Amino acid sequence: MLRLIPSVSVFPRLRRVAIGAACALVALTSLSSVAFAREVYLQSAQNGLYVTEVGGVLAAATPDVRRAVRLDTVKLQRGRVAFRDPRSGRFLRAGVGEKTLLSVASPHIRGWETFEQIRLRGDKIALRSVQNGKYVRVNQGRKARLAARAERPGAATEFRILPARVNTPPSGGRPGTHQGGQQRPGGIDAADIAGQYRITHVAADNGYLVRLGRDLARQASFSLDRSGRVSATVGCNRLSGQLAIRDSRVNQRGPGMSTKMFCRVRAQQVAEANVLTALSNANRVERQGNTVTFTGRGGRPLLTLTRR
Repeated sequence: MLRLIPSVSVFPRLRRVAIGAACALVALTSLSSVAFAREVYLQSAQNGLYVTEVGGVLAAATPDVRRAVRLDTVKLQRGRVAFRDPRSGRFLRAGVGEKTLLSVASPHIRGWETFEQIRLRGDKIALRSVQNGKYVRVNQGRKARLAARAERPGAATEFRILPARVNTPPSGGRPGTHQGGQQRPGGIDAADIAGQYRITHVAADNGYLVRLGRDLARQASFSLDRSGRVSATVGCNRLSGQLAIRDSRVNQRGPGMSTKMFCRVRAQQVAEANVLTALSNANRVERQGNTVTFTGRGGRPLLTLTRR
């Protein structure tokens, strides 16, 4: 007597096996691609800052390429890409939390880890999440975190993908660049960066670059004219000085000066002293988008300004 086996119980099993084999093949293909991928940095075209990791998620928040997240690019089918951290081996994914933030946290390449790379004008690109169809954008506000939540391209969704080998100096210093992240022939002169700025970061006594607190940042300003004359404040005294800026090299012409008003806020006095010290020790200047950074020995950042 023949026994009939219902086909309903067989085919789902076969389908699961087929799907598992396909996923394994995709994973093997992705991993083999990583070995040949180029290493890159992401840079926001809107604020000129490199993408770095802040609190476990990505943000366009550093002018220092040495603090930027370095990623492998993985080319997938139909012009899609994924990004992998070569140190941890984990992949960049969108969709972190309700705000769909970006983080290097995934062990695999699936929908949230896959992006469409869309070429825009010039050297700019946009990234669109395959999972939710939204564009990656730099969120407004001080944190400038990346999130896949824009419905359409705009200034906040424009990025540059910069080859890591080109932008990382062999000596550990930082490259002299101009707006757009490309090398500027002849370097930067005072006239190139003359204007009104906000002071965002200054090196502390221990040498580390520190972001000004909200209250100080609101009052802090910095101006530079075409001759190299500096005028600055952190909300109390008026600081002044004269810089010679040519071919990205910086020399101070005479000591920095300050008015002698009493500052009720101790943090203002400390910040003022640190700004004067930064200008005194600066030997080079760099520009990335709207951000200007004065650096010292070994390329260490001393003072970061953002154009108003």
